[in-house]
Amino acid sequence: MKQRGYTLTELVVVCSILVVLAAVMTPVIMRAKEAAKESVCASNLHQLWVATALYRERYDGGPAY
Repeated sequence: MKQRGYTLTELVVVCSILVVLAAVMTPVIMRAKEAAKESVCASNLHQLWVATALYRERYDGGPAY
C-alpha cells in the first residue's frame, strides 16, 4: 500500500492563501467592531435621554422634552 501525503509545495500554497485571506479580513472585522461600539454608545445615550425625560416628567411636572 502506498501512502499519499501532501508535498511541501501544496502546504506552502495553502498557508499563503490563508495568510492572504487573514490580511484581507482583518480590516473588515475591525470596521465591524468599531460599528458595534458606536451602536452601543448611541443606544446608551438614548437610554440616558429616556431616563432623564422620565425623571423630569415625574419630578419637575413639565413635559419630557
